[in-house]
Amino acid sequence: MKNKKTLLLLSFVLLSYSLYAGDFTRDWLNYKLPDNWKVKTEKSVKFMPFAGKNKVGSLEFRYDTDSAKHTVKYLVFEYPAKDTVLIKKLNDYALRQLKLKETDISKPFLKSFVRNGFYYFLFPRPDFALEDYRECQQLAKLLFEY
Repeated sequence: MKNKKTLLLLSFVLLSYSLYAGDFTRDWLNYKLPDNWKVKTEKSVKFMPFAGKNKVGSLEFRYDTDSAKHTVKYLVFEYPAKDTVLIKKLNDYALRQLKLKETDISKPFLKSFVRNGFYYFLFPRPDFALEDYRECQQLAKLLFEY
């Protein structure tokens, strides 16, 4: 009887954990965005070959203008401990996509960040550079500092 109760309790704990695992969206519910910015979160698990790992969702910020280019998008990965392999793979991918030199990845507007067990990878957009859009650059810097 005692084993059944223990098993039932363990099952409940694991079920609760699985329901809330991968929920990065709670971090952004009360985040105070600068004026004219809107946030959109999407939970979706998908294997990303360039990272060698599943992403758990995306976080997108859109500036309130007519231009779709005023968007800052992050891919979200679970990051329970320092994962230097993941970061290296993601940085290599960004450098290839943007056709940059390795020294360019240190620019503030290219910074990805870690928050509450998740790694937010600033998704590279080859069609434009964030440095061309002051608002996007400022938001990326604020998020990195957050």
